Amino acid sequence: MYKVKEAYTRICFEDETTVLICRLLKELESILCPKDFFRVNLKYLINLNHVKSYSVGKKPYVILSNELVLPLSRRRKEDFKKKLESVFVHV
Repeated sequence: MYKVKEAYTRICFEDETTVLICRLLKELESILCPKDFFRVNLKYLINLNHVKSYSVGKKPYVILSNELVLPLSRRRKEDFKKKLESVFVHV
């Protein structure tokens, strides 16, 4: 998972270690494999392989494998749903 903090981005790993780098989230989004990552809102870019569950209801959200609950942008919820369907239908 990647979280923006001004001109820095905090990278959170599965083992709960974190690294703060001097890159915008938008830059990382363009570098990382679009098949595996998705920008769920302005602050978070997530690895789709760590999505445990999600809801696209009135207050959309994503739950990651580490139990972190992140808000899912209403404007991005349909794209998110399609992305997950396309990624995991080929597994």
